[in-house]
Amino acid sequence: NILEQQPRCLFLQSPVYVFGDIHGNLEDLHFFADNIWKMGMDLTAGKFLFLGDYVDRGMSCLECVAYLFGLKILFPHKIDLLRGNHETRDVNGWEMHYMEKSFLHQCKERFGVDVGEQVWEDCNQAFDRLPLAAVIDHEIFCIHGGFPRPIRIEDSPEGEMQTLHKSEIESILALPKV
Repeated sequence: NILEQQPRCLFLQSPVYVFGDIHGNLEDLHFFADNIWKMGMDLTAGKFLFLGDYVDRGMSCLECVAYLFGLKILFPHKIDLLRGNHETRDVNGWEMHYMEKSFLHQCKERFGVDVGEQVWEDCNQAFDRLPLAAVIDHEIFCIHGGFPRPIRIEDSPEGEMQTLHKSEIESILALPKV
């Protein structure tokens, strides 16, 4: 419910700490906790904006997602999580490319195939609801640098490829100017 209440583009006021790709690296999150919000989130001035790519490439994807979602639940007005291209099923489910560092692989390894695939899908349903962009002080535009390729299906009688969903980029561009 917390994620569904947020717009696709957040408007934030400084001070805001901005963090880039985590990619399943729990040590980075521990470093930030020890050095940036060491007095605790509620005692640290400002907000915290994470730009996406929480999973894949690292060996602690589940822990990173659980930690960040936990922070969002505990501090919904201090933590903001944007969606990166790794928060899409076609990227974080690409086991052939990321192998044991794939988010899907780690879910299945930890929980078994059936439960792991359900955990993976549940996480992706949460990722689907993450905002795509943020604007700080009506001047600084924040977005993840990678966009996933559009998902296509064969739908027409002639076998032409059709885009499955309207582009999320179009949603951002349709926002009113600030």
